[in-house]
Amino acid sequence: MHLNFETLYNIVVNQNQIKDRLKAFVWLLYFQTEHKMTFEDYLTYMSRDGVWGDGIVLEVAVKIFDRPIFVHESNGNIIKLSAPGLSTNAKPITLGFISASGTGTVDHYISLRARDDEPLNEDRGDFGIADEHHISCSKTETTSESVVVTKSFDIGDYMSKTMPLEDDLKLRLLQKCWEPPDTYNFKFDATGKRVFRRPWLEQYKPWLAYSKSQKGAVCRYCVLFPQPVSRGLQGAFIVKPFTNYKDFHDSARSHANCEWHKASHEAATNFINTVTGKTLPVSQQVNVHEAAAIAANREKLEPIVSSVVFCATHDSALRGKTDKSSNFNHFMQLRVDAGDKVLANHLATAPANARYTSHETQNEIIDMCGALIREDIVRDANASDGFAILADETTDISGTA
Repeated sequence: MHLNFETLYNIVVNQNQIKDRLKAFVWLLYFQTEHKMTFEDYLTYMSRDGVWGDGIVLEVAVKIFDRPIFVHESNGNIIKLSAPGLSTNAKPITLGFISASGTGTVDHYISLRARDDEPLNEDRGDFGIADEHHISCSKTETTSESVVVTKSFDIGDYMSKTMPLEDDLKLRLLQKCWEPPDTYNFKFDATGKRVFRRPWLEQYKPWLAYSKSQKGAVCRYCVLFPQPVSRGLQGAFIVKPFTNYKDFHDSARSHANCEWHKASHEAATNFINTVTGKTLPVSQQVNVHEAAAIAANREKLEPIVSSVVFCATHDSALRGKTDKSSNFNHFMQLRVDAGDKVLANHLATAPANARYTSHETQNEIIDMCGALIREDIVRDANASDGFAILADETTDISGTA
């Protein structure tokens, strides 16, 4: 991809909206740093031979070629650059970004194409290189609304972040966050003589992770499930990377035994079990517990209601001279003797005020049965073409009528 800076300048000058946005970005990026450049100085500087391009170049390239640009980073991130009014059918320009971290080289882009045997897969990041031509550009993030940075799988990018993460991203980071390849050179990240050892990732698996962005070791549990601080200060592995590799093993064991790590580990385990369906969410657990309690209470009430209905349908009085001699209690005892273990356990263990066998409960059951009978009669009457009411007379034995 060749981009003439005369073309870049003309586009910027002729489109005030782009010009204002890029001016603001360049001022923020360069004028406030050691470069002390104005926007015009930036254009002059970038037009020189051998000067690397940056994110502004890519954004303007979207305008020039009227095509989106997908930048695939080596850690799996995808930066998508687009523009308003761009055709949804426009074929994207695909680039790869190689970070200098851990390689000993400079940040640079490479041109990419999909392999012949499979289509371009945005989720994988393994692509065929179209040619050996490297587009030397420095990695720059712009503030333009046309740039969308997709999910990062480097656990260090989420250190001390307050915004909640999506469940699918959090699960991916827990199970398969970015890991340095076998060829990764930790010497370029080290600040001292000692460097991180890749076998440590396996030794302290699954909580230990290495962050390329933070250039050190972190705890994936504590980063994704930070715990409140009531005493002391959280330090390495949690809010900052661990880089003192001389004392790595002692520090790693100490971290694994601290209360913050244990609480984060428990939270992570519960999260994984919930998301993967091994455990129901708390709200559903409450609902399941409530449903189980309702089902158990119904099972206890069924023989009580059945005994009241049996007495009513067979013209048998519920009560006798005493509760013990009542027909209702006799029917209940008959059920227990017949092997109703649920009723037997309920009568034996339930508090006296929660057995549902009192006179008040019996009357409520009769009232509910009467209401159901009336509803059935009214429903049948309303559904019929007509109905009649029969009344019979009776003699008033008082003699007053």
